[in-house]
Amino acid sequence: MLAASNTVLLLLGFAYRVLLGRLAGPEGLGVYTLVIQVYAIVMSICVAGLCVATTHMTANLYARSDFAGIRRVARFAIVCFLALLFILALPILSFREFIAARILGDSRTANALWMILLCISLTGVENIFKSIFQGSRLVRYVAVSEVGEQIL
Repeated sequence: MLAASNTVLLLLGFAYRVLLGRLAGPEGLGVYTLVIQVYAIVMSICVAGLCVATTHMTANLYARSDFAGIRRVARFAIVCFLALLFILALPILSFREFIAARILGDSRTANALWMILLCISLTGVENIFKSIFQGSRLVRYVAVSEVGEQIL
């Protein structure tokens, strides 16, 4: 199921990038490419290990039918994620002009930097819930969620 949904996601992602390239043009696509790298780094720091740990802990708790424990893991993971995001958001927002002009090399990316933080806040929480569903063997919900998100 996850392999099939991943194939659909890749096809939708391809269509999305083609459409984005046509709407934004080569310059807009270049700005998007610069900003998405910041997004990837922040997401990796805030979510990657946290989701693996959440899936593992949820699977152990699910095997013992400890649903209250799963809720505690969910709350703790969300708090940890938001704390990490806040710690990273402060310097990004404080120095976004510098990051845009000097590090990314394009001042047009400054406005997008605060927007990616909002996107990360939503995506991170979603990824934590997906990890909980995977740990609870509710893979169907993860697949439907991924495809629905990409379509939107």
